[in-house]
Amino acid sequence: MSLECDVLIAGGGMTGTALALALARSPLRVTVVEARGAPENAGANDDDRSLTLSQSSRRLFDGAGIWPELAACGPALIREIHVTDAGRLSGTVHLDARDLGVDALGYVFENRRLAAALAGVLATDKRITLLSGARVSGYSDHGSHLMVRVTHGEDEHEIHCRLLVASDGTQSCVRELAHITAHTTDYRQTAFIAGFTPEFAAPGIAFERFTPSGPVAVLPRSNGRCGVVLALSAADAEQMKTVSPLAVRELAERRFGRRLGQFQEFGVPQSFPLRRILATAFTAPRVVLVGNAAHTLHPVAAQGLNLGLRDVAVLAELLEDCGADPGKPSLLETYERRRRRDVWLTSTFTHALVRIFSNPMPGLGALRGIGLALVDAAPPLKAMLALRSMGLSGRLPPLLQEHLT
Repeated sequence: MSLECDVLIAGGGMTGTALALALARSPLRVTVVEARGAPENAGANDDDRSLTLSQSSRRLFDGAGIWPELAACGPALIREIHVTDAGRLSGTVHLDARDLGVDALGYVFENRRLAAALAGVLATDKRITLLSGARVSGYSDHGSHLMVRVTHGEDEHEIHCRLLVASDGTQSCVRELAHITAHTTDYRQTAFIAGFTPEFAAPGIAFERFTPSGPVAVLPRSNGRCGVVLALSAADAEQMKTVSPLAVRELAERRFGRRLGQFQEFGVPQSFPLRRILATAFTAPRVVLVGNAAHTLHPVAAQGLNLGLRDVAVLAELLEDCGADPGKPSLLETYERRRRRDVWLTSTFTHALVRIFSNPMPGLGALRGIGLALVDAAPPLKAMLALRSMGLSGRLPPLLQEHLT
């Protein structure tokens, strides 16, 4: 079967869905190829991560007209962020939404619920063609368009498109097909994630605590629960994989401290290795990378997903005025230029946090504590840190400039 569209999006996850919905109001014909099966099953087997959407990401979904559907998932609002270091001279940075005139610094969703909500919206939007249970298996460049081969069950389709968007994750098939290489930094850390109920509630507060073995993040969830992300060195992680969930809970409590008391009703921990993967280019002829296909970051400071959604906002802006050819070289060159700085700054920021705060070098702990204290005592620095964490620094595309409703 041969199909035609203007924009073919490989990957119907969060970035792919956000782009499709942002383009749905345009005259462009959009097709999404998603490897998962029926939309009603989306998220059923997903992990137990807590995903944080920044203020810029909320504005993106608000502009695409689907924030009410996502808000129905019951996200927990982050009204304060407490950043501390476990050293002897521990400093603290305290960010407060009230100081910035916003309702929240971020919105915490359970991964499976957010994934299911997005999949449901995508499946019911009649302006978008969705191929579920399908994968891009190859493509050929015909100058004015690409001929993309899509495997769908036992069938193979040919889809002619003018732009192919790689939104197919860290191990992107499209990135490989486009012969775009990527640089990998192995942090030699493993993240353990689980949900729990704190003994002492702290509604609306997110915590990031740095230890020599890696950061510990605790995020508020709805219904009084929290999510924890515990980053461990490779050696400690290997040991944790052979012990009971109780040992993981006790280690998380010990590394985090007693601020929330015991981590009760602790879920079954899941783990994944932590790496930074940066594509050497974000475009190829008639191909563009967004989200994890372009950059995968350490989860510290919850920047990865939100960085990918800023890719979407910029690409949607460029495609809105693309004329008859959404894959023309000038558009791709502009996208590459516009995204390079933000990706470099954000990836460098998270990389520096990991390297500096996970370094046991003598004397460095005292410097970290002093540094945090100095940032907390300087309102302009705190404001800059908060704006970057919310994705509202630098030049903002139209979708991120809209006022929140």
